[in-house]
Parts: sequence; C-alpha cells; structure tokens
Amino acid sequence: MTGFGRGTVEIAGADLTVEVKTVNNRYLKTSLKLPEALSPHEVTFDNDVRAAIKRGTVNVSIRHGSARSGVRYAFNQELAAQYHRQLSELAASLKLDAPADVHEIASLPGVIEAEEAQTLDESELLKAARDALAKALAACDTVREREGKALAADLEARCKTLLAHNEEVRSRAPKVVDSYRQKLEERVSRLLSGSSVELRSEDVAREVAFFADRCDISEEVQRLGHHCAVVLDLIRQPGEAGRKLDFLSQEMLREVNTMGSKAADAQLATIVVSMKSEIEKIKEQVQNIE
Repeated sequence: MTGFGRGTVEIAGADLTVEVKTVNNRYLKTSLKLPEALSPHEVTFDNDVRAAIKRGTVNVSIRHGSARSGVRYAFNQELAAQYHRQLSELAASLKLDAPADVHEIASLPGVIEAEEAQTLDESELLKAARDALAKALAACDTVREREGKALAADLEARCKTLLAHNEEVRSRAPKVVDSYRQKLEERVSRLLSGSSVELRSEDVAREVAFFADRCDISEEVQRLGHHCAVVLDLIRQPGEAGRKLDFLSQEMLREVNTMGSKAADAQLATIVVSMKSEIEKIKEQVQNIE
C-alpha cells in the first residue's frame, strides 16, 4: 500500500528528520538514505522498518539539519593548508594562474565544521534517529490503514458479487443436465422416426449420466464459496493478509476456470466470464495489501 510519514526529533539544537515513503510491491524492498554518521547502523534501521512493514517498496530518508542557534564553527587550518598546497601544485603543473582563493577553499569538505557535529555522541544520535523513524513509521501506517480500509471495502463488495454469481451457477447447473436429456431424447426420436428401432430409456439414462459426470461442477462451486468466505474473514481481521489473499485469489481463479471448461451451457459460460472479471480485479487489489 502507498503511504507517507514524517518524524522529527531535536538533538543538539538541530532537527533530525526522517521521511518514510511506501509504494505497492508484492514483496518487501527497503531503500535507506542515511547521513554519513549513521551509515554504520544501516542494518539497525532496516530491521526497524521490516518489523513495522511486511510488504511494499519502502524508501527511508534521514536528514540531520543545522542547529538553529548557538552554533560554533571550527576552521580546520591544517586541512585548508593541504588543499591550498595541492591546488598550488596543480596550478603550477598546468601553468595556470593562482589556485583557488580562501572562499573557495573554505567551501571544500571538512574545512569548516560545526563543533556540535564533532562532539555529538553517536549513541545519542542513533537513539534520536530511531525515535524519529518510529514516529515516521507510525504516521505512514496511519495513511496505509486508511487505504487498507478502502481496499477491504472494495474486496468485500467483489467477493459478495462473486458469491452471487456462484449461486447462479449452483442453481443453473442441474437445469443443464435436464436440458441435455430433453434435447437428446428429441434428437434420437427424430433419427429413429420411421424405423423399427425403439428408444430405450436405460440407454438415454446412461448417456445422460455420462454427460452429468463430465459437466459436474458441484465441487468447484463449493470450494469457490469456501474461498470467498475465507477472504471475507481475512479482510475483517487485523494483521497481515496480503500473501494469503494472493494465494486464495489464484485458487478462486483456478476453480472458475475449471467451471468454464466443464460448462456445456451458454448461460453458464456467460456467468463464468463475469466471475473471471471479478477475480482478476480481486487479484490486482490484493497485490496492494500487506
């Protein structure tokens, strides 16, 4: 399911912000963007995400901003001298004018640093980041929960439509055999008219029995009804259901395909087409459910 959440914690006079974005995916895939100071703890953050989200593509971004006030900056003269010496050597070898001025050197990495960043305790930073991540995941979960309720309502409506079609199939199936018996008797009677051969009822009964066995879909109808009931039960309960629903939707389609292959009746075939359409929509929706 799609979702977005943001969590912010203040530490050392600066805001540490975590943003979590999720999109649909059959499996769980995480992507983390961390500041350098937190990169050694990537596995910790990944475990926190996986404990909260079980399905989808999850993108996590952690940013540690500058302090709002009272910040003291330190100038690393030794590093600046190294930059200047190397730039001077480069300019001389390339026969260029003077190397970068002091403003350009000051903008190079590590020349000017906030003292808080140097003295900030790593364990405190990690705890603050995990707290902010927990807030972001909770906010994201709220958004995903709203989408989940909408998806559950849609699945419930489609399952009820499918159950209604299933009852139509259950009601129609016996009539198909009766219709076949009647048409068989009429066709054979026409063929034997004017001959001395008589139509025996046991011959008709045997042929009708063979036909009834070939097109019997009572088991498929029963299993499909059971699958729909399980789906309705799953979407009404809390907890993970996506993978189970994915499996059930495949089983539902298999039962309906079997009905279609056995259906020797135009009306049944039409109902089966409608059922397949509903199940395909169910299959699409369950890909978005955790």
